[in-house]
Amino acid sequence: MATSQKRECRRSSIAVILPFTRTTLRTFVPHSSYFHNFLSGNNPKITKATCGKWLYVGCLNSKKHGLAVANNQVKLHGGKAHAQDIIEATRMSCGRLGCPVCYEKASAKQAIKIEHCLKQFKWKNRKVTKYYHWTVSPSESDISLLSLKQMKKKAIDVARMSGIAGGCIIFHHLRRYNENDLKQDIKAGADWKTAPASWYFSPHFHIIGVGFTSAKQVTEMHYKTGWICKNLGERKSVRATALYQLSHAFIPQNKGHAVSWFGVCSYNKLKCKPVPLPPPRVCPKCNGDMKKVRPVNEKAEFIVRTKIQKEGIYFFGHGIFELIPEKAGAWLGSG
Repeated sequence: MATSQKRECRRSSIAVILPFTRTTLRTFVPHSSYFHNFLSGNNPKITKATCGKWLYVGCLNSKKHGLAVANNQVKLHGGKAHAQDIIEATRMSCGRLGCPVCYEKASAKQAIKIEHCLKQFKWKNRKVTKYYHWTVSPSESDISLLSLKQMKKKAIDVARMSGIAGGCIIFHHLRRYNENDLKQDIKAGADWKTAPASWYFSPHFHIIGVGFTSAKQVTEMHYKTGWICKNLGERKSVRATALYQLSHAFIPQNKGHAVSWFGVCSYNKLKCKPVPLPPPRVCPKCNGDMKKVRPVNEKAEFIVRTKIQKEGIYFFGHGIFELIPEKAGAWLGSG
């Protein structure tokens, strides 16, 4: 009787404690370390000359837009503006996750794609398909012995052993001290630069996907492999979770991808439709076409640069912008 009670106590303690055990030893990584070169937005070598340059589209049908909306709205020559042009300003992007200038836009675009593809998977014979977030952490021996390619392959095997059917997998080589996963769906603009000197070496994988993990499966997997699988719960927003994970993911500098797909969501099993293209830009005032425009001269460019601080819709006095001839190509601002 005493023996059976001891066995039962041992089983219950294993199921509760072991899969969630974390090492207390942390090797903190300063920003001067080579490891930081692989974080999102930390590879200036790939930045192009056009990255971050301003690009303008607008509607110059000022007669249809009414009076200027601001008292300080002026024309190019300095007089009071009685008509307004509507201009949309955007920054050019190379679309690379490693680019310090473009990584935020690139991460947002990749997060939209992840959500779009993942939500095309639906369980058969089930009314609701839920999408979860897991972390899969390797054993210390595998960290020492396996290459990244081998470790990712084993992470997928471990995920399947734990009950994860498929999804996208993102590798992190560093972990943020006191990182709170519960806040990632509501925190906007989070990135690795907001927490200097708070990173430590801790390779692990994030999986956003579908499946059903149980304490029994996770415990058995842990005893066979030494790896840890942790369910971080159902996602209210797949896009927000993906964006947060991409903001400090491991970005290969040569070959490889930051995001991979496996299982029921792999490329050869889940046929995803392309992400829908954004609707054509139309003028918010008159519904006319928004065409490529540029400041008429250097003085106009100075006026534009002093007013435009971030992407969005702006109002300018008529005469500051002109249409770009179609053969001339896009006009690039100076920064």
